[in-house]
Amino acid sequence: MMNETPFRGYIDEGTEIEGDIIARSPLRIDGKIKGKIKSNSTIIVGKNGEINGEVLVDEITISGKVKGKLCSKKGVKIEDSAVLEAEVITPVLSIKEGAIFKGSAKVLPKDEVNKEIEKVWKF
Repeated sequence: MMNETPFRGYIDEGTEIEGDIIARSPLRIDGKIKGKIKSNSTIIVGKNGEINGEVLVDEITISGKVKGKLCSKKGVKIEDSAVLEAEVITPVLSIKEGAIFKGSAKVLPKDEVNKEIEKVWKF
């Protein structure tokens, strides 16, 4: 039996995707994505990863670049190598020294985050 890795989806460096992505399991992004990403799981944006669009996730760790709108139900972790230009809605926001954050953030209780997400994301 193969060892299970925490990520079942992987977008490798050198891969570019234009369009919407729905991820039902953890996803690591080292390539470039332009479009909407929706995940009821964890997303990691590696140092070379780039997202330009709207992101709705359970939780996200960013080491690369994200530009657009970011809603997280559990938390956003911004690593020291990250560049984030976004409107952020989350219950937990962690920004390491050295990270670049341009935009706005609403850090709210979880129930309020869910209400804000419903306003922003029309399904």
